[in-house]
Amino acid sequence: MIKAILNTVFIVLLLAYPVLIYFGLQYASISSIAPVLLIAIVGRYVFTRAASSTMPWLLPATVLGSVCVALAWLLDNSKVTLFYPVLISGTMLVTFAYSLFKGPTVIETFALLDEKRKSKDKQNVTLPEHVIAYTRNVTKVWCLFFSINIALACYTIYLGDIALWTLYNGLIAYILMGVLMAGELLVRHVVKQRHELKH
Repeated sequence: MIKAILNTVFIVLLLAYPVLIYFGLQYASISSIAPVLLIAIVGRYVFTRAASSTMPWLLPATVLGSVCVALAWLLDNSKVTLFYPVLISGTMLVTFAYSLFKGPTVIETFALLDEKRKSKDKQNVTLPEHVIAYTRNVTKVWCLFFSINIALACYTIYLGDIALWTLYNGLIAYILMGVLMAGELLVRHVVKQRHELKH
């Protein structure tokens, strides 16, 4: 119970990272908020590392995120913390793109896990070719999303407007991600129906 509560707290803190940076720098200093962020970053990994096999970006994201915040703390330079969303999206982009070449793709792995969860025979679950092809396309779409997100996050840093940076990275980026997820669910439903009609 305590583990679940702490894990939830760490996840919420990291989701609220841009907001914490904004208010933290308005009313405190980087030396005050950096320890909290480091604990949240490392704590989140400790409680979720069991999922590293299906979410291979967890470890590199934790390392890069920790280095980013620690460097900002050591240099007493709050601007370094602004690169955290860029590093996380960059890690996701590399992971998803790499899975396209190495296989299976990240989305295919998730789809297979979902099928195993539904199946009684969990050892012999495979995905049809059309599903694998679909998951490759979805993975490509996410690669495009992360690329655009990196560009926009970098642009907010370049503009030097902390309020705009917080608005985009702490709200707009999440909304865009939610829209993409909802859109993919809708497209998946349509594609599934079309395939069933053909067969």
